[in-house]
Amino acid sequence: MPRDIPVSNGNLLVNFDASYRIRDIFFPWIGLENHTRGNEFRFGIWVDGRISWMGPEWETDLRYRDDTLVTQVTLRSSALALELRCQDTVDCHLDVYVRRIEVIDLQGRAREVKLFFNQDFNLYGNEIGDTAYYDPHTGSVIHYERNRYFLVNCRNSKESLVDYFSCGVKEGPGRQPSWKEGRRIGHGLLLAGCRPVLRRSGPHQRGRLREDTLRVDPPNGGLLAGMGPKGTAILRRSAEFCCGRL
Repeated sequence: MPRDIPVSNGNLLVNFDASYRIRDIFFPWIGLENHTRGNEFRFGIWVDGRISWMGPEWETDLRYRDDTLVTQVTLRSSALALELRCQDTVDCHLDVYVRRIEVIDLQGRAREVKLFFNQDFNLYGNEIGDTAYYDPHTGSVIHYERNRYFLVNCRNSKESLVDYFSCGVKEGPGRQPSWKEGRRIGHGLLLAGCRPVLRRSGPHQRGRLREDTLRVDPPNGGLLAGMGPKGTAILRRSAEFCCGRL
């Protein structure tokens, strides 16, 4: 399957498919360790009692901001009367992937919107032996196996917005998928997910959040404390870095 709008800093590479679903995460050697094996990381929206996952229902426009490796993505659903404007980048200095999401109501009334992020890691390119758990200290879901750690978190400029998370096994004979069980930790053939909620008080309002995914290991553990308010700064720094090299 072809890949769209890759973002990378030379160590960490994130690829998407045509429906704006993450398909590849290479780290720390691009082309060697693909920690997804091409599996989709689903991205869904809940509003007005129904959920829609990125796919044929959504009109997608995937491109970059001019002269940068920062994406400029527009997603629109006529059925949900919502438009999403997203930006993605991998930081030019740190092994951090950041996504900024702006949700725009097209219906003209107050609504509650929930965003769902599903991760299907296969660390080291192997579906066996992964662990995923919720870390209350950072308000994040952390995936790890041996020396590879990935943290997934959703925040606004002030705080974590995750109000639901689940870590567990994939759906299969005799077992339910993790999002139906609501586990705090899982091992083996794993799926994990988290959900932030945006509440809008008036028509044509906009809500913003960042989905921060970053590498965590002992030398960089202190990075977590300062990540929340810096998502927009990372987008700006990456854009300026690209422009400065042209």
